[in-house]
Amino acid sequence: MLLEKGDNIRNLSIVGLGPAVGGLFGCHPEYVEVVHLGQTAVYKMVSVYSNDAVMYFLLAAGDFDREVEDWLVQHVGR
Repeated sequence: MLLEKGDNIRNLSIVGLGPAVGGLFGCHPEYVEVVHLGQTAVYKMVSVYSNDAVMYFLLAAGDFDREVEDWLVQHVGR
């Protein structure tokens, strides 16, 4: 799922991460890495929902508020 500037990170109900769980903050990423695409850095985050379902999230660095950026940085390389 490509998340863009202006998307409500705290309500991603469409992928099972509604406000009751904190949106993106409610998932426990398997890993987060920074991928450089030319002059743009993108966070690639993988969250395992079950043995049968995995969700990939792509977020351009700098497109979200400080809380989101800090949360992503804390999970890079884990």
